[in-house]
Amino acid sequence: MRFPAEKITLKDGREAVLRLPEVADAAEMVDCLKQLCSETPFLLRSAEEFSMTVEEEAALFEKLAASSEKLYIICTVGGEIAGSCSLSCSLRQKIQHRASIGISVLKRFWGLGLGSAMFAAMEKTARGQGITQLELGHMGSNVRAHQLYLRMGFTEYGRCPNAFRQPSGVFEDEVLMYKSLTD
Repeated sequence: MRFPAEKITLKDGREAVLRLPEVADAAEMVDCLKQLCSETPFLLRSAEEFSMTVEEEAALFEKLAASSEKLYIICTVGGEIAGSCSLSCSLRQKIQHRASIGISVLKRFWGLGLGSAMFAAMEKTARGQGITQLELGHMGSNVRAHQLYLRMGFTEYGRCPNAFRQPSGVFEDEVLMYKSLTD
């Protein structure tokens, strides 16, 4: 999918850029993903499970650039990758009105408005693609994310019990949310 680079102003006055990743970003993105996996328990993989190489990430960026079903953008602050967001659509006729959205932001950039800006950019792109429903799931204990999703207009519609097992052995529900884009 196409995405024109977009500049935003953060709550602290700094400028950030939302843009498509380039192959040259692969090494920094791998480092960013490793850090994300180590600083929050709310991602699907732990730091120990992260094994993507720079070459694999670069190949993924090339594949995504040619995709009509997936969009992946990064957010940079001062030239440094601060987070990323993805939108996954389907070409299947019965579900092509729906898209899944995902987001991650490095902890030191929390609270600056990056998440809201990335969601707004993805929603605008989704609307342009004819998407009428955005969907996401998150770990039940991720209260901070849940509050962001509610502010962005998402509604909880269900839970999948014991969907995640933390390394400590504790199980967590997956909270399922959606946002209608037809309102």
